[in-house]
Amino acid sequence: HVAGRLHLVPGLRRRTVTSWGGTGRPVWVDDDEFNIERHVQLRHLPQPGDDRQLAALCSELQMATLDRRHPLWELWFIDGLEDGSVALVEKIHHAMVDGVSDVDVAAALLDLSANEPPASTQASQSAGVISDWNPRPAPNQTQLLVHSGVEMLAAPGRWLARSASLLARPSELIAGVGGIADALWSLQRSEHPVRTSLDRSVGTRRSLRWVRRPLAALIEAAHVHEVTLNDLALSAVAAGQRRLLDGRGELPVGSDPLALVPVSTRAPDGHDAAGNQVAALLIPLPVDLDSPDDRLAAVRAATEHHKAAHVADGTSLLVDAMDAVPAAALRQASRLVHRQPLVDAVVTNIAGPPFPLFFDGARMALTVPIVPLAGNLSLSVAILSYDGEVTLGVFADADACPDIDVFVDGIADELDRLIRGPGAAA
Repeated sequence: HVAGRLHLVPGLRRRTVTSWGGTGRPVWVDDDEFNIERHVQLRHLPQPGDDRQLAALCSELQMATLDRRHPLWELWFIDGLEDGSVALVEKIHHAMVDGVSDVDVAAALLDLSANEPPASTQASQSAGVISDWNPRPAPNQTQLLVHSGVEMLAAPGRWLARSASLLARPSELIAGVGGIADALWSLQRSEHPVRTSLDRSVGTRRSLRWVRRPLAALIEAAHVHEVTLNDLALSAVAAGQRRLLDGRGELPVGSDPLALVPVSTRAPDGHDAAGNQVAALLIPLPVDLDSPDDRLAAVRAATEHHKAAHVADGTSLLVDAMDAVPAAALRQASRLVHRQPLVDAVVTNIAGPPFPLFFDGARMALTVPIVPLAGNLSLSVAILSYDGEVTLGVFADADACPDIDVFVDGIADELDRLIRGPGAAA
């Protein structure tokens, strides 16, 4: 069934290659040894097959490193669940997709109704899907070295061309530069961002939990409070972190930890573009505030300030500027991620389809988004809407966050208080 959809997402049959010595950036090429059975596999849960067992298996599958000799994705079908359903775990490298394009990849593998023709029928009607697919030859080392040299010469020019194009749109240029300045000034004012016991190198074990709430109830709550759904989610994460830190006896007073909040920079019609198109914001989580209304007001003020200061535009410019940086320098700079000094958590919000999707006739009942962890980033929260429900997937390093259930309960309780309306008791 999956093989019959690969023609819709050509990148799923491409791998990366680098020149000798890694002098250039990786290049995508067709995998001439592509084997669908390497990427699509089956696991079985032992009895009773409950959610905790499923979460543990999902965490285990996410931990294994993808084989860079082949396309960087896997699909795991898991049966043996106590209710008779089948789970599907999608694992795909962030070099291939961002949150928006990942939803599009998943949608390509799914159907809009239970009555779609079998994948084998679709495959036989689509040229080059399985047996007829002919991979293009990969470049040899000489060609890769030449490509690397051309890239090194062309990258600064592309960035200059991009900068020059902004001169024709001075408002965007001013907004972007102003956003960079505001972001740097905000960091300077904070002097030393609050760090907590979550600031530790991630280990080899993970924990996965999720919280579900009706989308309509959250939309109504956002309307009542005059905020966005993203503000609601960030406020709930702040409440969860407050309860977690309070239980550890390290609740900060008068200062807040920062969360990394990715922001899509895709144009409204940019869903067909592969790869990553994201910027990032650093949002303080008001864990020192006791009232849900006060926490929500603080989050709203922070996000509105970043919007008014065009901070996302500024970070987008910085990301574009990385195209002009030599690959070797980028590899050295990337090591800073393993001990970044700013954030303890990442919180990302992705809009999924508002209608049901199907796989080979079976309706997808639940989606749980997972953001991987690295370096000293030991906690992530991903929010995904689908078919009238919003699911918050909480993924944590098991050693850094053994009390993950305290964090998750704090999120759930805050969402319920916000749904009940302003002034609801804590």
